[in-house]
Amino acid sequence: MSKRLEGKVALITGGTTGIGAATVARLTQEGAKVWFTGSKEEAAAALCAQTGAVFRKLRVQDAAGWPGLIDEIIASEGRLDIVFANAGTESGDASIEDVGIEGWDNVVAVNQTGVMLTVQNAIKGMKRNPEGARGSIIINSSMNATRPLGNYVTY
Repeated sequence: MSKRLEGKVALITGGTTGIGAATVARLTQEGAKVWFTGSKEEAAAALCAQTGAVFRKLRVQDAAGWPGLIDEIIASEGRLDIVFANAGTESGDASIEDVGIEGWDNVVAVNQTGVMLTVQNAIKGMKRNPEGARGSIIINSSMNATRPLGNYVTY
């Protein structure tokens, strides 16, 4: 595997399982110093042991938690180059007739507010890079972005 990301620092949200965990593994293999967030601490511990990545428990919709995370990354690594907004949920979603307000609020908080906060704080972090504001922000989505499903009205 090439080390094309050597010297780069990456942050991945929703990094404890699935696409997020695979991205943590791949970016570390490519030479990046990887930080990731999520809510599954046991899975995160195994991934850290496997890859050397750094895990911080953070719910992406928690606006108050973001500045501290970005500050910690910059203090430790001196930069932030790549941010992958991957966290997402469909938990609590249902058809328009059945979705409850709690389920609706949860999906909107994670999938919309969480992405906005990820991008907003990524920009703030990348503006602190030694050579000036630069970096890459990637936002993940799903097939539901283009194909509606009747039982997932919020998602």
